Amino acid sequence: MPTQHQVYIPSLGLRPFIRCYLDVQMGVAGESVRCLLPAKTEQCIYVSTGDIPSLRTVGDPQEMISDKYCCTVRGAVGSSCLQLSTSGLLSMFVIVFYPGAFFRFFGIPAAHFSDMFTEAGTALGMHWEELGLLIRETPDGARRVALAEQCLQRLYNPVHRMRSIDEILTGLTNSYDLPVHQLAKRSFLSERQFRRSFLERTGLSPQNFLRVARANKALQMKTQRPWLSWRSISLNTGYTDASHLSRDMKQLMGLSSPGSEMFLDVEGTPFRIADA
Repeated sequence: MPTQHQVYIPSLGLRPFIRCYLDVQMGVAGESVRCLLPAKTEQCIYVSTGDIPSLRTVGDPQEMISDKYCCTVRGAVGSSCLQLSTSGLLSMFVIVFYPGAFFRFFGIPAAHFSDMFTEAGTALGMHWEELGLLIRETPDGARRVALAEQCLQRLYNPVHRMRSIDEILTGLTNSYDLPVHQLAKRSFLSERQFRRSFLERTGLSPQNFLRVARANKALQMKTQRPWLSWRSISLNTGYTDASHLSRDMKQLMGLSSPGSEMFLDVEGTPFRIADA
C-alpha cells in the first residue's frame, strides 16, 4: 500500500507528554482497505483529514464511532481486536502521547479508553471536535501542528505531576521480564496500589503492557533490520523461542505469520499499512 508520512517533534514544554505528531496518508483513492489494528501501549488523538474510516471491534457489526465526527481518542489496545475499513485514501493527523502521559495531561483514567476509539468531543470537550475541523480544513502539516500546539498549550497545567511510577513507565518499553512486585517496590507502592495506578495511567495491566511492548519492539527490530532472523529477534526480546513470538504476533499484531512488510515503523510505533 503506498504510504506517505511526515513526523513533527513537539515544542519543548510538551515533550514530556507527546512523542510526536504524525501526518499520514495510506492507500489509493478508490481502493478499499480492511485491516486489523495492532496492539498499542500509548494513547493517541486522531483527526481524519480525509474520508472518515469505519472502526469496529472484531465480531461486532456496530461501528465504534460516527462518521459525523472527525476527531477521536484511541486508548491503549491490549490485543489485535479493532478492525479498520475504508473505501479509499486513508488520511489522518495524529497526536501520539507517551504511555501514561495522556492521564497526567488530562487527568482522565486511561482505562476509560482501553481497546476502543472514542469521539474526542464527548471525552475531552467539544472544543476538540472544533479543533479537528480546523485541522481537517488545513492542508499544510506544519500548520496543523501549530493548531494542535495552540490548543495543548492552553491546557498546559497537567493535572498529575510525574511520580515514581511515571518515571518507571518512561523506560518500561525496553524491559520485558521484570516482575510486578519488583516494579511496585521501585515505585514505592504496594503491589495492589501499583496495579491500580498502572491501569489508571496506561489502560493496560502491567503484564499486558509488557507483552504488547515486547511484541512492538520485536516488530520494530524486524522493520528496521529485515535481515535479522525471527529466531534472533525472539532471543533478543526475551521470548522463549520463535514459536512464542509467532503466537504473540498473531494475537497482538493480527498476523497469521510473522512479517514486517505490512507495517511502517514511525518513531518506534508500528502502523498497519496493508490488508489483513
